[in-house]
Amino acid sequence: FVVGARGTDDYYILKLNGQDGSTITRLGFSPEAQAYSVVGLRSTIDPEGILYVAGEFSSYFGTGGFVARHNPGTLAQEWIHTFNSFGAPMRVETDRFGNVYVFSSRNLDSVPELHKLSAIDGTVEWTWTGPSGTGAVAVDLDFDFQGNPHVLYSNTSAPTSWNTVKIDAESGTAVWSATVADGRASDMKIDQADG
Repeated sequence: FVVGARGTDDYYILKLNGQDGSTITRLGFSPEAQAYSVVGLRSTIDPEGILYVAGEFSSYFGTGGFVARHNPGTLAQEWIHTFNSFGAPMRVETDRFGNVYVFSSRNLDSVPELHKLSAIDGTVEWTWTGPSGTGAVAVDLDFDFQGNPHVLYSNTSAPTSWNTVKIDAESGTAVWSATVADGRASDMKIDQADG
């Protein structure tokens, strides 16, 4: 699957043949009726092969973000959830249980947010919100062996520091947080044997 923006008012999904690269299906979607300037697209595939697309858009009502679930065979949009003040998603991931997570920084105040959504209908189950006043930029998202998400974000107010936070998958509350004031972080992987 290839996800991208077509023109300025919608995003598209291109399904390619793995044998020869030929196009199997191409469909375009708009996150909402008045959307324009669709950007920041990310995608992931869950363990059952379902495709999820996340992005940011502008409309006459302001800036927002979206997460959409697509059928992998037909590419039909099964549901879409839009957010207010949502920044371009840095990561969209699914855990082994089929939950959908989107990690971004809010547009208005650069606060990192992690949203957990139901794979069934896109309902937001919880939102973890990081500290305000740090000028934070969402960087990465990974899961431990128990399915708890860990987020990594940098602080633009202190450009040589970064934070990582372990978040409880059930409640959306922070379990622990670590701040390191030594350079910039750009990637994170969880040691599954150690958690």
